[in-house]
Amino acid sequence: MRYALATLGIVLVSLAGTTGSAPAREKIALGYAASDSYLAAMVAKDNGLFEKRGLDVDLQIIALSSALPVALNTDAVQIAGTTSPVFLRAVDGGADLVAIAGGNVAEKANTRFAAVARSGDIIARAQDFIGKTVGAPGLGASTHVLFRNWLLAKGVHYSRVNFVEIPFSQMQDALKDGTVDAVLTNDPVLYQILIEETGSVVATFMDVLRVQIPIVVYSATRDWATKHRSVIVAFRESIIEAITIMEANPQVARDAESRHFALPDDVIANVSIPRYRAPITDAMLQNWVDIMTRQQMLTRKLDVSRLVVR
Repeated sequence: MRYALATLGIVLVSLAGTTGSAPAREKIALGYAASDSYLAAMVAKDNGLFEKRGLDVDLQIIALSSALPVALNTDAVQIAGTTSPVFLRAVDGGADLVAIAGGNVAEKANTRFAAVARSGDIIARAQDFIGKTVGAPGLGASTHVLFRNWLLAKGVHYSRVNFVEIPFSQMQDALKDGTVDAVLTNDPVLYQILIEETGSVVATFMDVLRVQIPIVVYSATRDWATKHRSVIVAFRESIIEAITIMEANPQVARDAESRHFALPDDVIANVSIPRYRAPITDAMLQNWVDIMTRQQMLTRKLDVSRLVVR
């Protein structure tokens, strides 16, 4: 009996010593823009995929995607969902950043991104954009760069088109009041414009792409990535699992959209879900480099093999 009590005492002391002593989760601030390009991260957060791999990820909206590299370099965030052009231009400018995972992708069959002309305007082909004012969600943003790539492929130099910055939230009104002749947009704004007949699609301008390329890459500073390799592996695995879940059940993605975006239920029910790919290859980034070089957006030759954490 004395032995049993002693043993019980040891067990109780052991349990007391382990109570609340679970390893602390790695805290990460993830910066992103208000777009469904980041649904995989939202699904991973909402469904505990980060937590089960020992990560405590705090999603932080950054108003301007161009500000994300600065947020990384000042350690305001440790991982950022940068668009590929923003990422590559930051590297070109001297920022020592690396890509650790991919988000949504652009590919030839992608019809979620479109050049939409104002109702009543006669714009039917690339040449019709000459002299027109076209609203882009950001000068140098993915949609802007990819549309200029489409113009070049169709024999029209982008310098003959007037581009202005129009936030997604203002595109509908800009078309209605004639501020712009066309906008470069994607779902859910694209769906809203079409359902209200504010504009019509002229082109889904990714049909000229040769290979699949990432619209968004999750990036970090090289120094942080070097010191947190296991964290990067856990983050990437979480994104991969989230993508697998969304592909098997698109409603999970729609539920995440409903939680994170102030959109009507009928819009969320009808917009298409982006296609995502977590692994990034050198070829995918090189195609971006080639596109941006043709548009004189880079000042030096970039070695893409140094820009991806495997």
